[in-house]
Amino acid sequence: MKKSFIAALAAFVHAGVLSGQPASTPADSSSTAQDQSGQDVEVITVTKHAEAESKLGSAFSRIDDEEIRRRQSIDLKESLNTTPGVFVSESGGRGGLTAVSIRGNRTDHTLIRLDGIRLNTGIFQSATPFLDFAGTDSLGSIEIVRGPQSTLYGSEGIGGVIALETKRGEGKPNVSIWGEAGSFNSFREGIRGGGEVGKAAYSFSYERDDTSNQRRNNDLSIDRYSLRLDYQVFDNLSVQLNAHGHVGAYQEPGSIRPQDFGSNDPNAHVDEESNLISLIVNWKTTRMWTQKLTVGAYFERYAFRDPPNFPGDFSASTYISNAVNYTVDWQHNVQITRNNHVTAGFEFNSITGHDNSFTNQQVSNWAGYVQDEWEPVKNLFLTGGLRFDSYEIGGDATTYRFTGAYLVPQTQTKIRGSYGTAFKAPNFFQTFSTSPFALGDPSLQPEKSEGWDAGVDQYLLDRRIVLGATYFQNDLRNLIAFEQTSSFTGHYINRDTAQNHGVELSAVATLFGLWKSRVAYTWTESTVTTLLTTERRDYQPRHVLSLDTSYQFFGKLLIGAGVSYVVDRVGTDFATFPSTKVRLSDYFTVRAYSRYDINDHLSIFARGENLTDARYQTTLGYPGLALGLYGGVELKF
Repeated sequence: MKKSFIAALAAFVHAGVLSGQPASTPADSSSTAQDQSGQDVEVITVTKHAEAESKLGSAFSRIDDEEIRRRQSIDLKESLNTTPGVFVSESGGRGGLTAVSIRGNRTDHTLIRLDGIRLNTGIFQSATPFLDFAGTDSLGSIEIVRGPQSTLYGSEGIGGVIALETKRGEGKPNVSIWGEAGSFNSFREGIRGGGEVGKAAYSFSYERDDTSNQRRNNDLSIDRYSLRLDYQVFDNLSVQLNAHGHVGAYQEPGSIRPQDFGSNDPNAHVDEESNLISLIVNWKTTRMWTQKLTVGAYFERYAFRDPPNFPGDFSASTYISNAVNYTVDWQHNVQITRNNHVTAGFEFNSITGHDNSFTNQQVSNWAGYVQDEWEPVKNLFLTGGLRFDSYEIGGDATTYRFTGAYLVPQTQTKIRGSYGTAFKAPNFFQTFSTSPFALGDPSLQPEKSEGWDAGVDQYLLDRRIVLGATYFQNDLRNLIAFEQTSSFTGHYINRDTAQNHGVELSAVATLFGLWKSRVAYTWTESTVTTLLTTERRDYQPRHVLSLDTSYQFFGKLLIGAGVSYVVDRVGTDFATFPSTKVRLSDYFTVRAYSRYDINDHLSIFARGENLTDARYQTTLGYPGLALGLYGGVELKF
């Protein structure tokens, strides 16, 4: 089977090399692609190099730093929830357990990357310790690519990839100092700056974030930092150094339901720390050949401590884990002909970690990948890719992906589709746990999936309006499940299957240069099949609608608002025996924000969250925050 895939890909590449049809050269990362109808936005994550969106057959969303700051999105989850196919759940107030799902898949089927380094570790494959406390102040862009993405990115890319990039310094050196205060004893303050000096560019940020949230014993405190340094060594050689991290503490009172185990705990608390460093070297070796070397590491520390509330308290517990990802990715981009571009590379990942149930483990993964982009006739764009991963445990995985897009120039309509496969390797706990309550199995195999989508994008008014519609389907097999062997013991086994399908609708508009809007709607059906039943996946809503719109008046006053509507979710109630599925209430929330630039050096801003004062739970037993009002000031130098 592998030979047939390799032969098919080789034929695909060979056909592209021999074709003589003229076509435009893929956009370079240092410029913005243009076509006759207006600006063609560049996206990096879809093909692993900068490419014009009109040529892409994959479904994606992109949010730049201007939009992040315009909407005053202080948490990463708020930005992600405005894009189709994505749903972010949080256990209670800010800082609670946060998880991201794409297209109804499990949260550990979403790959999170920052500055070229994966944040999914062998301990937390859902990147939870990062997502719990992730902010947006230092980000330059957020790119979300939906559908199977293991062909370029490896494990966890079943539902899609979320790629974050630290903002690059631009223009004259500048510094901003800002502060904000508001409901629930909330205070945020920080400093950011950046600029260009000769061949160098830099940016930095530091932020302190404190809140008591709404419940008792639910305080949150976070320190975040970031640094990016860019240097153009020669005309054809540049280097980029990134450092990013946070340290946080969160009081975890548990569920508000008295029947739940450990509810309203006055002493439980979580300490988390995430640190990342990466070095990226770009070398334009020849006119046709560019190399990119990414080297870096991500360090993660998580500790949950629940001391006894009274003598003999059997619910007291402690969980401590540490994990590290080391990454080396050597990527090559070759412009073979004007209409044929090949991306190929080698990737090495070393994943280490330990927790209470097993000693420190280290697992290595080698991978090779190749992707060909071909324009056989004008405005028809085809992509094919193949990857082989060799894991030290969990076995090997071969994945592939094909996409197609055709742009109708007369109507500026893009018809697109994709088909691909993906996998997720077993995590450390599933593999190495020595606890008889959940015994690991080193012979577990990777979870696998195949998925496809078909859609259409319509560009209007010189691309100031972009409408999108997509149907998707994803089938998963070999899912790792917990199998109970007695009342108190069990082990992990490859057993379950799952299916997701649905529709994504989106609209992004920039009118008059001052009015910007984003609308997203997703309908998702997500089921899991075990030995006994087929049932809906917990907490995945059938319908999600989000809207954000803002207008800049007179170049000084910005006013904006956003809404979110979540419909039809279920969750498992483990307080009953046997456990039962319960319906969670629908909820509708409204937010508003405003900013006024008094002059070039002084601005004031304000925002209101959950203005409808909706009482809702994204996770059973964990209420979201009530209405909150916040305001602040920024000084710029």
